[in-house]
Formats: sequence, C-alpha cells, structure tokens
Amino acid sequence: ITLPDTVEPGKTLQFNLKAVAGGQSEKPKGSQVEKTELRLWLDIDGDGTWDLETKPLASVNREWMAPKSGQYNLIAIVRDSLNWADSVRIPYVSNSRVLLKFEADVHKIHLAQEVKIHARVWDKDDALDSVCFSNTLDGLKECRADLSLKAGKFEQSFSKKSNKPGHYVAKLCAYSADKRTRCEEIKIEAYTAEPECLAGEN
Repeated sequence: ITLPDTVEPGKTLQFNLKAVAGGQSEKPKGSQVEKTELRLWLDIDGDGTWDLETKPLASVNREWMAPKSGQYNLIAIVRDSLNWADSVRIPYVSNSRVLLKFEADVHKIHLAQEVKIHARVWDKDDALDSVCFSNTLDGLKECRADLSLKAGKFEQSFSKKSNKPGHYVAKLCAYSADKRTRCEEIKIEAYTAEPECLAGEN
C-alpha cells in the first residue's frame, strides 16, 4: 500500500493498495471453492470503524477526503478464503499547507510610477519560520524571521519602482515550521513614460 506521509485536511487523500495471495493460491483438492479470493477491510483514520470493505480484491485505487489536522494510522486487513490474513498499519499526518496571497495593484508601470505589492501569508497548523520578499525592480531582498511569525501569520505591503524600462519579477517565499515551503511570483513590466502634452505658447 502506498500513501503520502503528509496530506492536507479536506483535500483528496489518494492511496493505492495491491494484495497478492501468498502460499497456496488454490484450496485443497475436492474443495467447493477452487480459487482463493481476497477480502479487504480498510480503516482510513484508525478510529476503529471500517470505512471500506471489498470482495473479491486484487487491487484498490481509491480517493478519500483527508481528515482534520492530526496524526493518524491507516489500517488495512486482507483475508483470503482459506482464512489466512495479513495487516498493515501506516502512520500519516494531516496538516494544512502554508498559504499565500501575493498581489500587485498594476502589472505595467512607467518609470515615474510605483507599483504597490501586498503580501499575506498564513498557516492554520504551524508557525512560520521565515518569510522572504525579493524583487528585481531594485534588487533588494528582505527576510523576516522573528517571534511575530510564531502565530502563523504575516502581512505587509511594499511600494517599488524601476529606474529603467524592462521586465521584472517580485517573489515571495514562506517557510513553515513543518519544513514545507511555498513561493509565488508576480511579473511586472516597466516602460518609458508616454509623451505628455502641456499647455503653453507652443
């Protein structure tokens, strides 16, 4: 049976299971049942209630909804028609991923204009180790790694502009205490300001 070690609450929990009859694959001569059939009992979250029972069984490829945040054991028992049985217990963690909201008020600016960038990071289950913002508009990189991130939240706005036309990238990366990372990028184009008509004698 294959199962990811970490899943996200409420998202799809996908697993694959394959069972093969071991030892004697047929019943003794003279038996009414010639072939061994496999049956499966499956407890997705280890709460003692069977969530799935199938028969006969060769393989199972199922999608399930992951449980709420916590540590769990997936328990599977396979039994054949000869009453031989095998079981497996697989631990896994249901844990929310770090989420980002990274936006710019505009994606095209002229050289006299600033772009306003807003960053929001949150993690429902874990503290944040650090949050880093970088951009090629002015080449600066800023990182935060302080006690304020222990609540699993970060929010900040930035104003940036470019000294020359071109294509630029702003990037935000968040590093969670559960060692998972998420990054997002915003592409920005800077161009020379368009000619402006001013009132005057000419």
